[in-house]
Amino acid sequence: GPITMAAAGLLQIKPDLSTTKVDLPTAKNTVESAESILTYIFHKLCLIYRGLFLSVTFFPAVISFPLTLTSVGLDLWVQIVIKCCEMSGPVFIKVCQWASTRRDMFP
Repeated sequence: GPITMAAAGLLQIKPDLSTTKVDLPTAKNTVESAESILTYIFHKLCLIYRGLFLSVTFFPAVISFPLTLTSVGLDLWVQIVIKCCEMSGPVFIKVCQWASTRRDMFP
């Protein structure tokens, strides 16, 4: 078939700039944008901090897990896990309270 001008790259379509509205950034938009970026960064840093805190808090429980192979070590390990949960905050305490009622899941 015949080659059209657009297919040959000879026809270039230019936008009508007379009707295009460009929103220039205002000081208010810039401040709100900076605040939202700072808020985003702050929330991510808080999340990283909480993850590191919980990692350090539960590290003794993870390291002492082999103690569960003996009956005396199991009692000690349970006390370590309880202390870790207490140090981690109210949500972890509530999860432990719930888990203590579920003998079918956690013997």
